[in-house]
Amino acid sequence: MHPLAIIGGGASALAAALAARACGVRAITIAPPGADGCGVAYSTRDPLHRLNVCAARMSIIEHDLTDFVSWLRARDGQVQPQGYYPRAVYGEYLRQHWQSVDALSATAQRLAPRAGGWRIETSDGALDAARVVLAIGVPPAQRLPGIAADPRVSLDAYSPRRDWPQRGLLIGSSLTAVDVALTWCAARADAELTVISRHGLWPLAHNDEARSGEIGVDVRSPRHILRSLRRAIDGGVDATAAVDALRESTVDLWTGFARTDRARFLRHARSHWDRARHRMAPQVAREIAALQAQGRVRLIAGRVQRVDAGADLSVHWRPRGRREVDSLRVDAVVQCTGFDGGLAAADSPLLRALLDGGLAVPDAHRLGIALDREHRVIAARGNAHATLRALGALGRGSLWECTAIPEIRRSATRIVAP
Repeated sequence: MHPLAIIGGGASALAAALAARACGVRAITIAPPGADGCGVAYSTRDPLHRLNVCAARMSIIEHDLTDFVSWLRARDGQVQPQGYYPRAVYGEYLRQHWQSVDALSATAQRLAPRAGGWRIETSDGALDAARVVLAIGVPPAQRLPGIAADPRVSLDAYSPRRDWPQRGLLIGSSLTAVDVALTWCAARADAELTVISRHGLWPLAHNDEARSGEIGVDVRSPRHILRSLRRAIDGGVDATAAVDALRESTVDLWTGFARTDRARFLRHARSHWDRARHRMAPQVAREIAALQAQGRVRLIAGRVQRVDAGADLSVHWRPRGRREVDSLRVDAVVQCTGFDGGLAAADSPLLRALLDGGLAVPDAHRLGIALDREHRVIAARGNAHATLRALGALGRGSLWECTAIPEIRRSATRIVAP
């Protein structure tokens, strides 16, 4: 029986495997064929797609926070610790570490409790482990209601394309939409892109020129936290420090709030939090601003009602604050809204089996599966499995901020320890 099995092939699984090694825990990683430790986030090869966290904070190893910077120095002979490097470079770093991981190339399909641990059924046979860490990410995005099932509508923002048409629509204005806009406009000089999102706002940018200052964060509720951050940002204070100050206590704060407060935050304030929490690299913000100034990208606030397929794609959308529906015609649509629930439609055999068998349940907000504060998976009966934990995006609804590399490596170290 293996002491520890880690299921997944992205950065979360890699962080867990490296943390297990540092703790002296023998582990095997079960990863889908072709996995390389990058996952979706760091698989891009486009140099325009940059990290939104500086190099000094992007080590995948908790016990060596200078690892990525040291790797860059060895690779290039020089390094900018406060620089925002292309994600393709970071992917290279992760792939190099992945080569040192004891990985079984197979798809985990089912988990079953056994005396002293778990039986893991995979596409390559079965194996037993005393403890299991789920680091499988989340199911792919589901098609939004009213969006035509047409090959010109892409649900995968990072799927490779040979050609980009002239007129495009991006649904959502997250960092993913920023990536797509940069790639599209670089590939096609006459591109005309419309970006529609609920509030019509880009993520904020890291601002080295913002003045520092004491920021009092009111933590009585998610709403009060958001108000504190917005006052700081509107006042020209660098709110990054305030956000970072909450990172260590985010899990305790989130789990301590009433379910109704969390639901209200997700419904009304999530996009504002995401703008402050998940910022653009400074050079990315400048590039997007230039594209808007040139008229090649326009960002508007509203909701897409439906997309009809014909000779063109006909987009019907309602501007924010209005009842009338406008329309526009485009050649292609990219859905950049990410994963927002839809566990019932999960196409992961393992996740489906866990939910159907009652070994896991959706969290209260259906952003992932229910976990306790120690990342233990909660079963349908309400008990937390002592030897089954989850790491990364599956815990968003239960723990909220758990998907950035600093949180992942810190949590990985804690949950794999013997």
